[in-house]
Amino acid sequence: MVKSWTLSADVAGSVTVAIWKANASIPTSAGNMCSTNGTVGISLVGSQYGTGGVSGWNCTSITAGDVLGFVTGTSGTCAILTIGLKVTAS
Repeated sequence: MVKSWTLSADVAGSVTVAIWKANASIPTSAGNMCSTNGTVGISLVGSQYGTGGVSGWNCTSITAGDVLGFVTGTSGTCAILTIGLKVTAS
């Protein structure tokens, strides 16, 4: 079960990251997106570090065989991103 996330960047800036999930395959479409009411769940706005909860996410459950993909939106300044997901056993 995903409980929270952290996102850090090499420099302060703004960026969005979509997390896609599929079971036993590579997630390749927005239909696989983990979202909060249809919006991207992870973002930085003018900062280098952010954290948040997953309330409202449609895919907090992770099971054996799930594959996660990370898709970044436009960022004018951030080149390197590090994403952390806090996951606990159900």
